Amino acid sequence: MGKIEDNLKKHIIEHYGSLKSFAAQIYMPYTTLDSIFKRGIKNSSVNNLVKIGSELGISINSLILEEKIVPYYPQDEIVKTPQYQKMLINNALVTSSQRDILNQLLDFLKREITLNDTNDIFTGIPEEDLLYYFWKLNSYGQETAIHRVSELTEINKYTDPDDAPAQDPDHKEE
Repeated sequence: MGKIEDNLKKHIIEHYGSLKSFAAQIYMPYTTLDSIFKRGIKNSSVNNLVKIGSELGISINSLILEEKIVPYYPQDEIVKTPQYQKMLINNALVTSSQRDILNQLLDFLKREITLNDTNDIFTGIPEEDLLYYFWKLNSYGQETAIHRVSELTEINKYTDPDDAPAQDPDHKEE
């Protein structure tokens, strides 16, 4: 067990009293949680890490890439953080080491999403579906997809929760 696994284990025990009670809270078999600590976080399923991170309110990216336990901020809360404000003030650019880390994360996600698809595992995470289809496109298709998604962000019906139409229960995916 590595340092991050030890720290995560301590964090869980501090907040939930035991690993077994935490596993029950997130509807995960205790043996699965235990194997995450034994095999290491980087060798674990993304789905399991998402469950853990979501319950604990911690950033999965920081856990995997930086081996740190840090609070997760929803997208709209990130701009309020001191780190983000500092980045804006300093007009910070992505360094080559940060770019390498981002590429490692993307490679990891591609492997996990491909593995999930191969094994007919569907997480129901919309971002996973979006990435899966995005990576099937060639570079022109990806540019077009980015442009169209950016257009959708300018339409209230797609961004304002109060304007979202009710889901049609009879709608079938093609």
